[in-house]
Formats: sequence, structure tokens, C-alpha cells
Amino acid sequence: MKIYLPIKKELLKCYLSYLFESEGNEFKVSATCDFGSAMVSYVRYSSVPVDHDQNDVLFRLPVLDRISNARNYHLYYNKEDTARLNELLRLYFNLDFDRYYMRGLKLKERQKDIIMSFIVSRKLTGLVSDVETLKKRHYRSELKILEERVKKMMNMAYQRNDKIEFYDNLINVNVDRIIYQ
Repeated sequence: MKIYLPIKKELLKCYLSYLFESEGNEFKVSATCDFGSAMVSYVRYSSVPVDHDQNDVLFRLPVLDRISNARNYHLYYNKEDTARLNELLRLYFNLDFDRYYMRGLKLKERQKDIIMSFIVSRKLTGLVSDVETLKKRHYRSELKILEERVKKMMNMAYQRNDKIEFYDNLINVNVDRIIYQ
């Protein structure tokens, strides 16, 4: 049972080699992998062949009871499901990278060594010369977390300031009432 999935980012296409076994130009999906299970759950059936782009990635789905009728149909993903699966794949990659990176830091490894080991272990051979891509990705995620913390602290400071100003005004109003009575 074959199905095509458009994946735009080369990084994520390379990451598929880590998730699934490849046979030539197609990936053999395993339902034991979380992303593979998600792929199986979004499959749609068509009685007529469905067009696909030449750059779409070809997958061979496992034979499972839950999609046993799929053999009689042409399989495809609609636009929404394609977007969901691409987002899920990006999410799995980010979680895997962050977890790997944090483990490396706990072992007091150098950033460059951690990233290079991740690239090699995840079969991202197209990125071996481009370690800077993952460094920048990690830097941007750390910067985003820092910005969120600063925003949260600023909101807390504004709330405290409003509370102080409110009580200060309340005291001044009460003092004015006493003086003018």
C-alpha cells in the first residue's frame, strides 16, 4: 500500500531516514513509530487515482487490520492532513533534537560535538557540513523562551505597579477626605 506525502523542508525529509527504513526511493512505515502510527491514522481512500507532485515522498504503509480495506483503493492525504502530518514531523524532530541536546549538555559535551553527533546518529547526512543550521535553530528557540520570560516578568511588574498605585491613590483619597472634613 503506497501513499505520497509532500514534505517541503529538506531537513525533515532527511529525518525520515532515521524514523523509517528506506527501500530505494520509498520509506517503509512502521506503526510502532509514533509518526508512523499518525500517518496510518490520517489515510484517506479514493476510488480513482490521486495526483501527486514529483517531489512528494513515497511511503509504503504496513498491513494493519485498521486499514485492511486500503488495498482496494488509492490512498492519499488531503491538504489539512498533509499540514497536520508536516507539523507533527516538525514537532517530533524538535523534541528529539531538544532532548538529545539537553542530554549532551548534562554530560558536559561541547555544543558542536552534540550537534554533530545528532546529525550523524539521525542520518542527516545532508547537514554534516551545515552544523550552523541546527545551532541557529537552537539559539532561536532559546531566544524565544527568554523573550517569553521577559514578557512574563514585565507583566508581573506592571500588575504590581498597578496594585501599588491603586493603594497609594486610595490612601491619598482617604487622607484628602480627612483633611477637608
